[in-house]
Order: sequence, then C-alpha cells, then structure tokens
Amino acid sequence: METITSKFRNLYLVKLIFGYLAAIFCIAICLKFCNGNYYPYKEKTAQFFIGVILLFVLAGTFDFLKITKIIARNDSIEIQYFLGLRKKIVKYHEIVRINRHKTFLQGKAGQISDGYHLSEFVLVDKNSFILSPDKFGNYSQLVFYITKNLNRIHQ
Repeated sequence: METITSKFRNLYLVKLIFGYLAAIFCIAICLKFCNGNYYPYKEKTAQFFIGVILLFVLAGTFDFLKITKIIARNDSIEIQYFLGLRKKIVKYHEIVRINRHKTFLQGKAGQISDGYHLSEFVLVDKNSFILSPDKFGNYSQLVFYITKNLNRIHQ
C-alpha cells in the first residue's frame, strides 16, 4: 500500500521562524518604552502594540497548527491537526469535488507575482480542507496522487 506524506516547504518554515523572531524583537522594543522613563502616552502606546503583536502571533500560530500533516493512502486521506493530536480520516468517496483557486500577491504598484494555485477539497458534509503549495513542498505530488485515486474510486 503506497502512501504519500506531506512535507513542509523550507521557505514556509523560514517565513514562520522569521515572523516569530520579528515579533520577539518588536515586543522587546515596546518593553523598553514601558520601563517608566518615558511619557505615559508612549507607555500606553507600547502596551497597545504589544497586545496587537501578541494577537498576530496567536493568529499565525493557529494558522500553522490548523493542518500540520496530510497522509494520502490508496483508500483515504488522513489529515492531522494540531501537531497530530487530532486526526481526521477522509475516504475518497466523501470528496465531492476539488476547487482550484488562484492566489495573487499584491503590492501598492500592483501584482507582485503570477500567484499560485491552491486546491480546496469539498466534502459531502459541506466541510472542506485546503492544500497549498505555499505550505507543502510536495503539493503537486500530493494532488496528483489524490486525484488519481479519486478518479479510480469514482469510475
């Protein structure tokens, strides 16, 4: 029985680490303003920014932990959430369709890149899960394998 396990993209992990380090650096700067040597409004502003930074860190952590691993097998897909503490098994016959979405990166001057496609797997119970090449290095291999098994099951 052949299985394909998802692998995180190296750049995705670098982006996560850089985000956490930048948050720690910004919090350290804000804490410098909270030591009582500055005007009260600067301390209040620093405390506000610490709160905002912590909210962004929590949101980023939640997004990271949402889907941590995909294991595609001949008969099903195992989705592991929250570092493997919660698992969901999706049989291929439960997948209704695969929607492909294109994501564009925008800047002030316009489009930065051509973007990339991501795949949304819509299930019978109206839930869905998303596979993104931004997160998984073997995205193409996963989608090809899942699509091949879907076509085999639905024939």
